[in-house]
Amino acid sequence: MENNWKFLHVGVITRDLDKTVDYFLSIGGHTTSDVINSENEFRSLKIRMVDLGPITLEIIQHVSGKCVQLDFLEKVGEGINHFAYIVQDLNKEAEKMLAQGATIINGRRDDEGYGFAYFAPNDAGANVIVELIQRAEANS
Repeated sequence: MENNWKFLHVGVITRDLDKTVDYFLSIGGHTTSDVINSENEFRSLKIRMVDLGPITLEIIQHVSGKCVQLDFLEKVGEGINHFAYIVQDLNKEAEKMLAQGATIINGRRDDEGYGFAYFAPNDAGANVIVELIQRAEANS
């Protein structure tokens, strides 16, 4: 199965954002964002981006509410949660993922063309979630 995915980041779930960020800074990483408070009517998260060598980590701390991040934390614990990729056509790539047995566990679209979807893997996917993101400019 071919794709045109462009790697974006590795999502890491933690119980303590500051402690985890400090660890990655201590081994040579550097922050690329201030703390992002990501909130909606269902949940609240704190997020910080850290570059570690050629890889960007999206470090996520659950604050409140039910969400896929809390589900992962409760079932698996802290650690690598997902790999995120930019795609040109989210609908087309979602069809491919679903055809391979993945299931959509979260996602949304807006009127400007932005959208994302988190996919839980089939049994062969080793509990690693894939996030596909379509940026608004992909439609222009």
